Formats: sequence, structure tokens, C-alpha cells
Amino acid sequence: FINFISAFYTWYSEMFDEDGCATQKFIDSIGGTATNVTTTGGTTTTGTTTNAPLGGQQIWSSPSSNSFVVPAGVSSITMKLWGAGGGGGDGNTPPGGFAGTVVGAGGGAGGGGYTEQTLSVISGETLMVVVSAGGAGGYLNGFNKLNGSNGGDTQVKRGTSVITDATGGSGGGSGYQGCGDKFYGGAGGAGGVGTTASGTNGTAATPDNNCALVSNGVGGAGGNAGIGNGGAGGNLGNGIAGGGGRAKFNW
Repeated sequence: FINFISAFYTWYSEMFDEDGCATQKFIDSIGGTATNVTTTGGTTTTGTTTNAPLGGQQIWSSPSSNSFVVPAGVSSITMKLWGAGGGGGDGNTPPGGFAGTVVGAGGGAGGGGYTEQTLSVISGETLMVVVSAGGAGGYLNGFNKLNGSNGGDTQVKRGTSVITDATGGSGGGSGYQGCGDKFYGGAGGAGGVGTTASGTNGTAATPDNNCALVSNGVGGAGGNAGIGNGGAGGNLGNGIAGGGGRAKFNW
């Protein structure tokens, strides 16, 4: 018991000052870089030990490819990934069409999927984090009305192997011209897939079979927190680009 009291007193005097405030050694012991000083045979050696900070977080919010080195002392990471939304389909009036009339409006694109997963890691290992870009909106290319582009997948990799991902939403279809002067609204794009939640599908533009007014499609929502939404279809104009993906690590 006496030994216990002595050991406790020694620990307390190192961790707290005379006013009861935490010392730097106490702060270092729960996160940060501690300085260790040892004396052997009259020789003093100073070194450092890096500890993982409590409540660490890293966010990547723009399209990019990134290297993440796992901090010392960290054995697991919670990953949150958002796939990008697709771009809406083209809704321009093609040459020879009825200018100023919403014919062949574009379909809305799908929203990106969402994945949340805890990963076991090793301190010092490197993970690759790929954050995706939203799909481009469709546009009029000469006489061709183009579909919106698909949103990209957000991924975490070890080397070249994909550990987990959240896929992007599909682009919306462009409106098109059928037989004669009949124009039709574009199809909606499918939502991206995630292990936690999928993005919702974009809606199709209102069909039209007699050159009457049609409405453009609405983009689908991303799988979580309004990130990676699909773009709306064009309405007498280009489709709207989809929202970009995102990645977030917590440890």
C-alpha cells in the first residue's frame, strides 16, 4: 500500500503542477509529441514519441487524389465517402426546332451514393483517397443533343486495390426528336450506390409527342447530407452539372 501511494504521488507530481493544472507531459500522454529524456551511465539521450491526437479528422472536399499516412497510435479509422452526382441532360432546342419552346427537355441526373465504414489500419501505412468530380451537364453539339455525364466514384485504396467506395450518379438523358416534329423529354439518371445509402434517381422530363411544352427533369439527391446531388435537366439550355464528391476520415 505504501508503494502504491508513493507511485501515485510520483505520477501525479509529473502530470500536474502545484496548482493542479495539467503539465505538458500529461498533455503529450493523451495526444501530441512527448519528449523523452533518459540518462544511462552519465549519458543523456533525448528522443520523441508521436502519439495520435484524440479526435483527429481529415476532410477532402474537392476533386483530387490524395495520400493519407495513418498517424502513430491509430488502429482504426471511420471513413465517410460521398459519390458525385451526375450531370443533367441537354435541353436546348436543336436547329430547325421551335425556338423559345421547351421541346426535348433534359432528364435529371442521379445523386451519388454514400458509404460509412470503419477500417482497421496500421500506423504509418499509406491510403489513397480519390475524391470524384460531378458529371458535366449535357449540351447541344451541332444537331446532337448530348446526355449528361456520369458522376465519379469516391474511393479509398491500398495500393491499387479499392477497399471501399461510393459510386457516382448516372447522367440524365437529353431530350430528343422523334418522327417528324415530335420531341420527347430525356430519361432520368440512376442514383449512385453506397454501402450505407444510395442516391436517388433523377426524374425524367415530362414526355411530349406533339411539340407541346415539356418540363425538364429534377436531379436526384445524394445519399447523405445534400452532398453529391444530381444536376437538373436543361430547360431551353444545357443540363446542370452534378455536385462533387467528398471524403472524411475520423479517428
